[in-house]
Amino acid sequence: MNATHEEWRPVVGYEGEYEVSDHGRIRSLDRIVNVAPSVRSAGYQRRQRGRIISPSRGPSGHLRIILHGNDRPDRGASVHVLVLTAFVGPRPEGMFCCHEDDNPANNHVSNLRWDTPTANQLDALRNGRNKNANKTHCKHGHEYTPENTYRQGKRGGRFCRECHLSRRRNGVGVGGHNARKTHCPQGHEYSPENTGTSKNGHVRWCRTCKRQKGRETYYRDHEKSKERVRQSLKRLRARRAAC
Repeated sequence: MNATHEEWRPVVGYEGEYEVSDHGRIRSLDRIVNVAPSVRSAGYQRRQRGRIISPSRGPSGHLRIILHGNDRPDRGASVHVLVLTAFVGPRPEGMFCCHEDDNPANNHVSNLRWDTPTANQLDALRNGRNKNANKTHCKHGHEYTPENTYRQGKRGGRFCRECHLSRRRNGVGVGGHNARKTHCPQGHEYSPENTGTSKNGHVRWCRTCKRQKGRETYYRDHEKSKERVRQSLKRLRARRAAC
């Protein structure tokens, strides 16, 4: 696209009042404005000249403007959303407006696209604007070396291995406050012989309680089986008596 050429299109929903350019600028058009009645006036109409609108910058760095329409309440709008809606189309459900260079002030149409929230995060990571990815040490001062870093979860968040091992040595972290308990809820001590753990070591249980639960389950299933046999014999006798 020619950098010197600037194409203007109507702002969707405000046709005839505002236009947006592919460079990310917004301008109002010459129009008749209704002035609301007041104590000193019964209300009237006046002609308002169009102008280029200076947007304000939000906390996230994105540019925003206020759209004023006749007989409509004022509405705040993001410049990048207005550009994409006018030049690409309405926002697809579940999509975000992504900046290719991750610069929220660059609202040229070639720098914008509708995409997923995950793709938006990947843009920040690729452009070096992800604050967590730029960290070289954890909050306790341990360096994020390949040997001291492990990833977990669907998004692959990274964690400090030294902090993880320190929490486990002190009885916190994996298992939380349960890791500091010395007895199970039934009062059995968590001795090495009486403690079972999962394959990854994240969950522990009382062997005595597990054996008791197993016996209870066995006897319960055994009684159910005997009851089924009794019901079958009862139905068989009833059929023979009816013959």
